[in-house]
Amino acid sequence: MRSALPGVAVWLRPAGWPALADHERARVRALSWFAISAQVLFIAGWIVGWALEPSYSPVRDYVSELGRRGAANPWIFDVLIVLWGAGFIGLALAMLPALRTRPWA
Repeated sequence: MRSALPGVAVWLRPAGWPALADHERARVRALSWFAISAQVLFIAGWIVGWALEPSYSPVRDYVSELGRRGAANPWIFDVLIVLWGAGFIGLALAMLPALRTRPWA
């Protein structure tokens, strides 16, 4: 079963912009899913860190409190930040083909 999203993506593309080649489309799709998944995993890890840190409150404390010296599991925060940053790098790599298609204004 095919999704309706490729048709929507073509409809949203400005007039005169070429479509992505098939080999680029698969890479862009995989990197986009990775970027979205990284954000979801960041939030899920924040919840896990919250559950494991006895004095942490997401209302009163910043998320960086989970990685402070003396925290129960500071490695969780370190892994989350690396994953979150990798998601942004994946998003940037996914956008490269679109940025190369025509001159910028």
